[in-house]
Amino acid sequence: MLEQAGLEFEVRPAEGAEGPRLDGESPAEYARRRAEQKALVVSGSIPEALVLGADTVVTLDDRGVTGRIWMGAAYDSLRPAPAHRYGP
Repeated sequence: MLEQAGLEFEVRPAEGAEGPRLDGESPAEYARRRAEQKALVVSGSIPEALVLGADTVVTLDDRGVTGRIWMGAAYDSLRPAPAHRYGP
């Protein structure tokens, strides 16, 4: 969207801004909190810049799913049954 708007920007990963979901925190609240944490981490290294933080959380049955193991389980539960090929 920024590119489409003709804005110049730079993508910087926010090292150390990941963390577990807090008890009672909804997936949306978790994503919002992590986005804010990431923006704060990056803005600390470039205080003169306008920093936009973003994060995505995948949910399964309204539960936030994180980590490689959970992502695999979420993917397995969402994809259709395996396809089979018959014939030559």
